[in-house]
Amino acid sequence: MTDPFMKRIEEECKRRLFWCSYNLDKYLGAMLGRPCVFHDEDIDQEYPSMTVYNPDLGVCLPTEEPNRRILIAPVLHFKLVRIVSRALREMYSVRPPTQKRSALIRRQLNDSLKAWRKELPAFLDPDQVDARLLVPNFQRQSNMLSLAYSHAVILVNRGSLMNKLRKSDVSSDTAGDEEDSNMKACLSAAMSILNDVDQIRRGGGRYCPHGGSPSTKPSAPS
Repeated sequence: MTDPFMKRIEEECKRRLFWCSYNLDKYLGAMLGRPCVFHDEDIDQEYPSMTVYNPDLGVCLPTEEPNRRILIAPVLHFKLVRIVSRALREMYSVRPPTQKRSALIRRQLNDSLKAWRKELPAFLDPDQVDARLLVPNFQRQSNMLSLAYSHAVILVNRGSLMNKLRKSDVSSDTAGDEEDSNMKACLSAAMSILNDVDQIRRGGGRYCPHGGSPSTKPSAPS
């Protein structure tokens, strides 16, 4: 007879494996410009739950702080990539939308990105908490979400930037203002990525790749 608790653990592992595969599929599609394997309309898999198996009690329990917080960032990342997936599907398909349709999709996606950003807990939002104050695990998560969010903003809004570079005409002042706002968001996201990458390179910012404190430099190999 199958142990119900071990079955729960197996189900949870399958969920995490599925969503990790989903993220990898979408990012590879974005980087290589190829069709994705996973289609959102066919997915009914739930996100990973914030539970952990307690071997002493033999039960699955909601994790306590700070362990529970470790699971927040991965789930938020899965949700963010679903927005990326829609952008790939509706804005970068083999049959690109009309300029009017593209503007509508971009507006909806930007609203989704803003709603996602509001879900961020303060300790994972670099605009609210300096990640250098966090322990290494949360530093990495804060940095990862910052980079992923900036990538999504660029993916959604770079069409506005390209329109500006092509000096495309806009139908109204309102549309022009929206295009300018999208272009600024795209450029701001690009600068944010450059800043994050520079901090990683120097090992003294939001993410400490060697697991030390922000001010600690890696020692030379002996």
